[in-house]
Amino acid sequence: MTKTFGRADDNDVKYSERDISGHHARVTLIDSGNFLVEDLNSTNGTFVNGYRINRSTISLKDELRLSQYKIVNLIEIFGLKKDNTQQPKSDPKDYTQEFDTLKQVWDKYQKDRIAITKAHQKRTTLVRSGITLAPLIVWYVLQFIVSENSAASKVIKSNYIVFSVLGSTIAMLFTGNMSPIEELMQLDEEFRVKYVCPNNQCRTQLGNVPWQSYNNQGKCFRCGVKYSKQ
Repeated sequence: MTKTFGRADDNDVKYSERDISGHHARVTLIDSGNFLVEDLNSTNGTFVNGYRINRSTISLKDELRLSQYKIVNLIEIFGLKKDNTQQPKSDPKDYTQEFDTLKQVWDKYQKDRIAITKAHQKRTTLVRSGITLAPLIVWYVLQFIVSENSAASKVIKSNYIVFSVLGSTIAMLFTGNMSPIEELMQLDEEFRVKYVCPNNQCRTQLGNVPWQSYNNQGKCFRCGVKYSKQ
């Protein structure tokens, strides 16, 4: 199920606020509690947990906001049942269980960055090898096509290095434009909106500080809720 949000009449969810664009955002329900959010080049942005995003997967625990003030109630808009199974906390400052789940977010982020980098290196190596070898293959084939005793044959045979350097130069120029930066930027965006303080009243972004550092610190530096029992 996908719904569009904005001021225009053809949106599924229409708003009248002037700071919301005509076609502001699109949200797709992935399953009962997870969504794909896409900003539609809005003027004032789409935010998840206070961070401006272009595209991100979120859950019902995350805050989705259009522009500066419009908070989107995804449960109501998508007709979902509210989860009433959570028991009240005996200690309202105790978020140790919720914080433990952030370790999975941190670990996955690190593994995904390594995987993207390795995949890029592999692609670059394969492409560079193919381009480098292509002129040499041409050089080898030309020796059979051109008459062996002709002047052209002698020129071709004496220019192995030229063909080799040509292939290497083209390969370097071509692979120099290959970059994993877009994949890494998307990964960073997904990470930032998930790696936040689990206290819904805080949701401070935890940046690139390792999970273990916050675990050793034992609490949120902003709202003070407990992250660990150390």
